[in-house]
Amino acid sequence: MRVLVTRAQPGADKTAAALLARGHLAVPAPVLRIEPAAELSIGLKGAQALLFTSPNGVRAFASLRPEREIQVLAVGAATLAAALAAGFSSARSAESDAAGLAELAQASFDPKGGRLVHIRGKHAAGDLAGVLREAGFEIEEAITYEAVAEGELPAAARAALTEATLDAALFHSPRGAEIFMTLARKAGLQERLKPLAAIAISANAAAPLGRGVWKDIRIAARPEEAALFDALASPPGAA
Repeated sequence: MRVLVTRAQPGADKTAAALLARGHLAVPAPVLRIEPAAELSIGLKGAQALLFTSPNGVRAFASLRPEREIQVLAVGAATLAAALAAGFSSARSAESDAAGLAELAQASFDPKGGRLVHIRGKHAAGDLAGVLREAGFEIEEAITYEAVAEGELPAAARAALTEATLDAALFHSPRGAEIFMTLARKAGLQERLKPLAAIAISANAAAPLGRGVWKDIRIAARPEEAALFDALASPPGAA
């Protein structure tokens, strides 16, 4: 299969390599670019843990701050892997989405034991902080990066859609899916999506893709890339 990869770098190249290992041809065409914050002045003294909801947040924090001893809770396998690679000595994964991360935080920490710090991007899906505040936690949010929308559909995507050489497109986030659809309409290429399968990492990521636009929309069974690849390999209508 020839698959369009819409996520931001460096994730797009990692996904492309993983697809190649599974016998697919990947077309990296990020519709977002990650811009880390220039600094992070938040104090961590007395904090119980850092909560990471994306690998981008881990990488941005690691580029700005030296602390690695504080406990870490990560939203899924990819974010956990990024935390371990960054050198955090105590990290665990919810193996789920932000709701699962909130449940893990509530099971792991005492609201009276100190605040939690959510390291996130400027545009965050869901309201992790709100859920934990309702559970009695003091939680601080620290924005370490912004996922900036590209102004037009990447050239690789335009060429592949125009030449009708694609079989599927992968979507790793709701915002990425929304931006892709906006740019495809702007380029006048929305009709070229009809022969393609859209493979989304979650129901939220599938929501902006629209109905009747694609040959098929499949949703990963779990919000992680391995399940995304399983959905790609599944027959139409199976996910």
